[in-house]
Amino acid sequence: WQDYSMWLTVTKTTDTLDGECSLTDCSLREAVQAANLTHDTTVIIDLPEATYTLSRAGTYDDDNSTGDLDIKAPIKMYGTRTERSIINANGIDRALELHSTAGEVWLHNLSIRGGYAPSNWGGGIWVHKLMAELINTEIYDNDAGVGGGLAVEQEGGYVHLVDSLVSNNNASMLGGGMSISGNSGSRANLIIENSSIEYNTAPEMGGILIAGDANASLRSS
Repeated sequence: WQDYSMWLTVTKTTDTLDGECSLTDCSLREAVQAANLTHDTTVIIDLPEATYTLSRAGTYDDDNSTGDLDIKAPIKMYGTRTERSIINANGIDRALELHSTAGEVWLHNLSIRGGYAPSNWGGGIWVHKLMAELINTEIYDNDAGVGGGLAVEQEGGYVHLVDSLVSNNNASMLGGGMSISGNSGSRANLIIENSSIEYNTAPEMGGILIAGDANASLRSS
């Protein structure tokens, strides 16, 4: 990524969507919305030390207005430390949905908690067909049908999990910690490096579900 022409700092913890993301008034949802409008420009979103609780209830919309945060453009999102910059979905939906139009997404120093997608994929994060780097990120206490913490639906891209923790997530069907699935001839790739996948639960494959044409590689994990 070469163009970092927009840098947004979140200034409040309330989950509003009532205007533009300004220097003095910007929620996390408003920052994501502003980033989504930039398309090809990579936007850096800075999350100061706080808990950002989602409260705009609603599911199955993809326009970022309610429920999860829908990321549709290239973003680098930076917290301070995993235990200090927390995105809490508060049980209203999953926390983050990373759409294929984003191309690449980086999440640094974040804690993703409280996601709930009981009949769907990815309680914490659902990744669609893109390249994602999750660095020093904690995915904790989320719930879904498949892929309690993280669900990766990939075709040729990859997810790289580094220095991170996936813990205490639950799936009602498969893949308590995470799931990865790919289509024939278009492999999904998940690289887990120096990270821990622990204390996740599901009726089957409580840690990681690998399905279809998918590959998971563990390094020092």
